[in-house]
Amino acid sequence: MSTQPLYVVPKDYRDYTTEQEIKRSRFICHLRRADSEDDARQHVSDIRKAYPDARHHCSAFITAASDEADDMPDKVNAPLMLVERSSDDGEPAGTAGQPMLNVLRESGMTNVCAVVVRYFGGIKLGAGGLVRAYSDSVAQTVSIAPTSRRRRALRMTFIVSISDAGRVESALRSDDWSVEPTVYGAGAPEDARPLDTNSTQLNEGSGGSGNIAQINVVVSPSDVDAVVSAVAALTQGVFNTYETGITWRETST
Repeated sequence: MSTQPLYVVPKDYRDYTTEQEIKRSRFICHLRRADSEDDARQHVSDIRKAYPDARHHCSAFITAASDEADDMPDKVNAPLMLVERSSDDGEPAGTAGQPMLNVLRESGMTNVCAVVVRYFGGIKLGAGGLVRAYSDSVAQTVSIAPTSRRRRALRMTFIVSISDAGRVESALRSDDWSVEPTVYGAGAPEDARPLDTNSTQLNEGSGGSGNIAQINVVVSPSDVDAVVSAVAALTQGVFNTYETGITWRETST
């Protein structure tokens, strides 16, 4: 059995900031969630604009590459491709960006970008001193950023009779399933993949039928059978089930 990958990400999209002074040089770290390489580069750009007079704006990020599994339910357990980048931005090679990236790796976080701004204080720190300064700046900021656990999840669509819809939605919510608002008069989406659940097939009729409703539920792969059983019990086994892609589900760490 394949294990579903779990990713730790910053919980929100706030900037988390720390500052330290070492031999009169100021090191200001800004850490932010970045769900793509474009997001990360935007963060670097924003910090450059915020500190235009600083000598260095060193950066490191780990973000998701294009997620090719998004529309392929059978790839829900596939590992996410990651992009890692770092920049010394004028500091001696290997003394800033790479040490910053190492701290992000050790934290276990993905979808994260750190930028450390340095105002030079006139005293050289040496290679070892720079490595420690940039590493410590990121480590301090990582320590104050709350995180979430992130996993892929299946988006399932249930087509039920309109007379059952309200009861089904209410019961699923009461059982703490992640349920989207019911869409009345809607059948299966065009890209839906039917699932064989041994249910009695409901006649969806033509699009926009007033006799059916669409209920969408986000579940982990291990919970598919349980939610199908719940819907079966609520509809006396008369419903249609589809997989309609992959989304992300986050929970607090």
